[in-house]
Amino acid sequence: MVEVDGTETLKKIEQQLSRLGDLPIFSATLNKVRHVSSEEDSNAMSLAVEVMKDANLTTKILQLANSPVYNRGLGKITVISRAVILLGFETISSLCLTLKLIESFHTSRHDFDMNSMLVNAFLTAGMTREVAEKAGLNDIEQSYICGLLHGLGEIIVAYTLSEKYQQMLLICESGEMSWSKIQQQQLGLSFYAVGQKFAEQWGFANNVIKTMKVYRSKSKKNLTDSIEVNMAMASLSSSSLDVLFAKQNRQDDSLGGIFQSMGNAVGISRHDIEECMQNNFRNSCELAHDYGIDMKLLMPPVQETEDALLNKMSRQLSFFAVTRSNAEDETKNDCVEKNKTDKSKKSPVNKTPLKKAQNTKEITGDLQLQLSILQEITGLISTSAGVHHVFAKVLEGITQGLCFKRAVLCLLSADHSTLQVRLGSGDNQDNLKKYFNLQVRDTKNLFIKVLREGNELLIDDVNASEWKKIVPVEYVREVKATCFSIAALRAGDRIVGLFYADLGISEKHISDDLQQGFVQFVNQARLALQYAEMQNNK
Repeated sequence: MVEVDGTETLKKIEQQLSRLGDLPIFSATLNKVRHVSSEEDSNAMSLAVEVMKDANLTTKILQLANSPVYNRGLGKITVISRAVILLGFETISSLCLTLKLIESFHTSRHDFDMNSMLVNAFLTAGMTREVAEKAGLNDIEQSYICGLLHGLGEIIVAYTLSEKYQQMLLICESGEMSWSKIQQQQLGLSFYAVGQKFAEQWGFANNVIKTMKVYRSKSKKNLTDSIEVNMAMASLSSSSLDVLFAKQNRQDDSLGGIFQSMGNAVGISRHDIEECMQNNFRNSCELAHDYGIDMKLLMPPVQETEDALLNKMSRQLSFFAVTRSNAEDETKNDCVEKNKTDKSKKSPVNKTPLKKAQNTKEITGDLQLQLSILQEITGLISTSAGVHHVFAKVLEGITQGLCFKRAVLCLLSADHSTLQVRLGSGDNQDNLKKYFNLQVRDTKNLFIKVLREGNELLIDDVNASEWKKIVPVEYVREVKATCFSIAALRAGDRIVGLFYADLGISEKHISDDLQQGFVQFVNQARLALQYAEMQNNK
């Protein structure tokens, strides 16, 4: 095959960009915002004036400024100048850049989905910021921008040379050569070189442009140079997302290996990196609507591979997106129902809202009772009443305080060969007792996996495509619950058992509040077990 000239590729891209017209990412408004926000003598009003020149940008910034991620007890923000003062120049600038990047390349003109690449940029930026904050770095917003622009070259190529990019995807799927070699063969240069070229043309800072490379170091030594640190965080964040979203033939490392490399680079633990990824997905799901991102694109495929960490993370992160998506759907449905109710009112008395409130209370649970039971549990632990009594009270809290229909505690048998129901609370536990007689050696079983991993999991709908292939068929047939929560019980590294709770055959969903309450009660059981072990070791 004739070698492609990279210079010619860049010329073709420039011609296409010229033909397509000015992109919002290098609009006059955004350039001015970036310039003003970087000047030492700028004030909030001067930056606000530049933002307000773009009406759509103004609306979006105010929406984001009032989101739970950014507005933590700041009160309602109704003017841009107040948003600048409360959130800071750097945050406003990075929000503007993110919105304009999405606006620039958000298009349906291609046969393939550009949105998935924009989501990768969005998630990479969020992950980079989370890691930078956890590592205590000084300029977190610059780290964010480095993450956001790390994949800019690929986005530009896909946008301007769509046929060529599709051809590259087909070669990648065949597994004939690596993704980096495909870029050299088809373009004559890497995506990173493309990104750097146009980032420079569009006036981005040199210390951002220099980070637009792949990070390959395997050293366990912490990096000290800020450019190298940002390059490592952005590159490894992007690589971890390639693994999570099962991008074929793009990444050879395991998810754990990538997390470890990132932790080594910035001087934090692998566990901290896992926590950063979880926080990133939670925040990204909260912000997706305001950025104009389809929530479904934030759901990594639930995977069953030899990589245990990948399996666990894909389940957890998909859960965040599914839960948030369901919450949005319920909000939309409530709005539709409210509109219908308002239009059909025939008298001042309307009983429909009262019925909805009763249903909401039934699923939300009794907060006062929850607090009362938690106090009782604290008393049992402090008086060394015995873990059996604590476990029974925890199950009571789950069913009566949280209004789960039923809950059970499954414990290992004496020889650690099986997992069986030992304690229960709520209605119709017979089918649970029948199903939960699981062989611990059956490591493919979802419940045994969670037991071994020691984490929590919510399955929001057993019939949903993302869960159907991993929830055991026998469970669905025998238990018949459509959604459930599970959490492992451990004493240090020793596996003890598994808490399970569901809403019976109800069509209701387990809300975020219910799941958080469930984990809170399980944590009380874990605390009691830990306290008992300490007492026994005295």
